[in-house]
Amino acid sequence: MTATPLARPRRRRHFAASAEPLLSGWLTKRAVSAVLLKNWRRRWIVLWPQRIEWHREPDPAGPALGELRISAATQLRKSDAWPHCLVVRHCSRELHIQASSAEEAQGWFDAINDAIHTRVIDTPTSTGSGHLTPDAST
Repeated sequence: MTATPLARPRRRRHFAASAEPLLSGWLTKRAVSAVLLKNWRRRWIVLWPQRIEWHREPDPAGPALGELRISAATQLRKSDAWPHCLVVRHCSRELHIQASSAEEAQGWFDAINDAIHTRVIDTPTSTGSGHLTPDAST
């Protein structure tokens, strides 16, 4: 009798492309990639578990104008230079986003901070689904 190899369990992230964003709304965003002119534009910002995207219109399913990855290495701080402004830094890229009020800025700060300190764990299981867990390093 010939033994058949066992199938390896599939690894799949908890959040699929169709998952709901953690937070979204209109914010003013400073240009990320511009070298000389760092202008500010109103953008629809979408916070996903592992990235922040910006769009021209409130359609997270549509193509994003840009994105910034989020991981445990991401740094988040409030800006001293502009009111209600947050600075999200990942690797060498910085995203400056400005809310219309202190309360709105605090809501975004809390949501981004939660996304930074929560990670998706790829745990092979018989169903193939991962789970979400707070980062133990905080």
